[in-house]
Amino acid sequence: MSDQGVKFKGLCRYGFGCAMLLGITPQYLGAWLVWRGITLPLPAWVYQWGDDHLYSMYQRLVLFFFETCTGVEVVMYGDSEDLLTKKETVLYFANHQSTVDWVVADMVSVRANSIGHLRYVMKNTLQLLPLYGWYFYTHGCIYVKRGCFNQGKMMQALDYLKHPKIPSWLIIFPEGTRFHPSTPSAIEKSKEFACKNNLTPLQHLLTPKHKGMWLAVEHLHSKLDALYDVSVFYEGSVDTRTGERRDAPQLVDFLLGRCSRVHIKVRRIPISQVPKTEEKFKTWLHETFVEKDALLRPFFTGVIDSSCELASRNESQVDRTNSFSSTQELDAQNVLRTSKSGSLYPDLDSDNVVNGDVSFKYNYNRLSRQCGGVTSPLSLWATVPSFLVFGASCVVMAWSPWTRRLFWSLLGYGTLGTYAWLAVRNVC
Repeated sequence: MSDQGVKFKGLCRYGFGCAMLLGITPQYLGAWLVWRGITLPLPAWVYQWGDDHLYSMYQRLVLFFFETCTGVEVVMYGDSEDLLTKKETVLYFANHQSTVDWVVADMVSVRANSIGHLRYVMKNTLQLLPLYGWYFYTHGCIYVKRGCFNQGKMMQALDYLKHPKIPSWLIIFPEGTRFHPSTPSAIEKSKEFACKNNLTPLQHLLTPKHKGMWLAVEHLHSKLDALYDVSVFYEGSVDTRTGERRDAPQLVDFLLGRCSRVHIKVRRIPISQVPKTEEKFKTWLHETFVEKDALLRPFFTGVIDSSCELASRNESQVDRTNSFSSTQELDAQNVLRTSKSGSLYPDLDSDNVVNGDVSFKYNYNRLSRQCGGVTSPLSLWATVPSFLVFGASCVVMAWSPWTRRLFWSLLGYGTLGTYAWLAVRNVC
């Protein structure tokens, strides 16, 4: 397909995806209202069971567009194979670099059949999303206000998640904001903060903030089975011609097909191994991010070193996939050494290769194989049924003048009503 054809296909996917994800909002609200009405006299966990199934359907629709339609390849590392067979209540924390990071949580959780249990700690401005801003809160998500953290409000929200019959994956991005090379001032500020507090400055991540995550760990300690330490790299985050890092692909880039592969390393940390005092937890969290920084270094620099031991605990994982069979034998021209400055030269020939030097020019096939990556395809069965159900709901809402009026009434009055509800509740 020509470049113009690829671009046109991407634009169609972007336009249709956005229209459908926004267009089903009134139907989603209507379904939720029906279920909420039915379960009002019943225990909270019964309501949450149905709500989690409804949320699962919506997030599977998200994955239909962001994974099934885009064809993005998901490569998993570390403890992923073990944890995806477990049914646990967990705190999931990851590096933050893109507006797609929440979709990556979908990608991980759907493979563990836990996508309906996702609940995010999210910035308060997301309350402004029509209908969804309110719904996220009712689902169990927690809003926090940057620069004005309300500990009491967060504790109230966490109380709900302590219910023994409400399983949850609580998603937190401890950096608090996205790592954007296009805004170097934030990166420098993060490094200065680390230096002032006698912490190791990070190169590929921002210094994590511990407070919100500590409150969650402390308050949910008896409920949590484990913490999932997730490290993510999006191909396209580095200009391979110059070796310079650039902003990771965002939501629009993803739908336009500008990210071909996502690398996800998951480490399961049993709750028993997490420090039980705040000061020790603060130190532990930063040390964990120092490790994450090292684990991600090969992806950002194109240089394999000892940090690439993010390979799974069992090297036989590599043998269970033939995704990289075409790259089993690489010639010397694909293995390049770095300059003294650490940058990579794109035109070095085999005469420049030094025996034993494992540096190379951003060959992510080779890197993923070296690090024990396993391609994890997603079955059509995981996403297509949701697309068909929500697609049918769109047809129904467009069928007659009455259903179209209902659509606009739910959208308009629902948005105003939920904004008022959030304002009165003052949720963060």
